[in-house]
Amino acid sequence: MERRWLYGGLAVVAGVGLARLVRRGPKILPGGATRLLSVGGVFAPGLAPPLRSLAGEQKVPFDAVLPPTGAKALRTDEWVLRPELAAKIVTFQPTLVIVSLDAPATDSPARAKQAAALKALLTAIQTTGAEVVWIGPPVAPAARAPVREPSSRYFPTGTALTLPRGPDGVQPTVAGYAGWAGALWQWLS
Repeated sequence: MERRWLYGGLAVVAGVGLARLVRRGPKILPGGATRLLSVGGVFAPGLAPPLRSLAGEQKVPFDAVLPPTGAKALRTDEWVLRPELAAKIVTFQPTLVIVSLDAPATDSPARAKQAAALKALLTAIQTTGAEVVWIGPPVAPAARAPVREPSSRYFPTGTALTLPRGPDGVQPTVAGYAGWAGALWQWLS
């Protein structure tokens, strides 16, 4: 991804959005001290390229575990069972893992099951010594309520940023993803 998209996207969400991000995330240390792994569902394929570009600029090893191309959105309980995730944690040995999985709506009967699966997923990651950051979805909290209790670090995308959206009204545009990644990177730095 070109730098101009990253900086242009960051300018799109700068102003009010970044001012809302009072609590800072864990510090990213350049030069290989931080090994950053992104794990995510429907928004992760758009977020991974600008994060990879930012990591490359800072010489931070980066990798991502994304849903299979063309697959339906994976639920959190399906992520717990994915062998690719377990293998990536062992081979890549991340020190910081960004998790961006959507949670069921608050009134959903599946919410308790997904919360338990998320807790198991985060525990599996944390047993390696890696720190975990949960990224809220870029939608209003009334529409989707993230399950965030298991993670002590939380990036409130839906309440902190206003991202430009694509034609579906849900997925951010390229500039929106770049801005999201830039805001997240700044919060982590």
